[in-house]
Amino acid sequence: MQLLASGLALGLLGCPTVGPEPPDPNEPVPPVTCADDGAPLSLTRVTADSLKDAPGWIQICTLCPATSIELAADVPLFGAWTGTFGCAVAFPADVPPEETTLAVDVTVHDGERIGEATIEVAMPERGENPEDLGSATYRIDLAAEGAYRVPSSPLASALTPGDELPELLVHLGEPDLDGGRVVTVGLTEVGETTQDLCQPTEQWALPATLDRRHLIAPLAAGDRLPAPFGAIVEGGIFQAEMRASGAAFNSGSILARIDLAASEAEFGMAPDELCDVFTSFFGTGICVPCADPSEGTAGLPTCVTTVQEFELAPATNEPLIPVSAADLPPECSEA
Repeated sequence: MQLLASGLALGLLGCPTVGPEPPDPNEPVPPVTCADDGAPLSLTRVTADSLKDAPGWIQICTLCPATSIELAADVPLFGAWTGTFGCAVAFPADVPPEETTLAVDVTVHDGERIGEATIEVAMPERGENPEDLGSATYRIDLAAEGAYRVPSSPLASALTPGDELPELLVHLGEPDLDGGRVVTVGLTEVGETTQDLCQPTEQWALPATLDRRHLIAPLAAGDRLPAPFGAIVEGGIFQAEMRASGAAFNSGSILARIDLAASEAEFGMAPDELCDVFTSFFGTGICVPCADPSEGTAGLPTCVTTVQEFELAPATNEPLIPVSAADLPPECSEA
């Protein structure tokens, strides 16, 4: 087997993996043709494409497009394809263990060929939950300098530093008997820190968990990330680390599978037409099946995967006010 790019190669099951010799700087790297049956099962990325030291999420990229990529750990993972089946990303779908790293088993399928590897993913530090969350509403500037989007996201062109965009408001409800908290999201007015009462709020279907200052909030099929940060999703995960005082979230990220079919009325075109537009604009296909990469590449490519990060989300002084799309104030239609 040949070592490529990342310093990690996958061996075929049942065959020993022989460590490669150091590359000869005087010899060119032999070309690899992915159309060949013998193209190596190699990983070119085993760390998240993130600006953070311990982003808490996983990104695996293969040298050639894979048939499927399975990611398994001691905690359930929510995964998604990105691009043209060369990469998979995944977030913990539940609060991870309190270790500094998370061991993730990777299985790559290329037809009948299978390769395996185990990687270590750095996890954020933990601590005791704050006793009082105040308004329990937090402002997230996803257009701030240092905010990050996974490459090839259709939102990346709209979310660049310096753009005049609203901020995302995230409110956590009081804990229920199981510790779950209802998540409601809204938007600020553009250029302001106050809530835009002409923008409907959205309540996610599943409760969030805040465990030793680590927040995991799942997005269920039909939940929505407000535009311009998303649309109706097929699924996703919001995660962040809360400060000991409860005054802010640090080091947060959002993984979403944007459901183009469910959002057709908003986008104004069918998924296949929209995917053609994306391909023309970005120069590569970014539409993928609305499924976990472990389920393979079958299915219509009617989702787009986005990962968005933020460094700091301060608490607001005011709670989030529920706003129904059916009951917007009259002045909203006049604006």
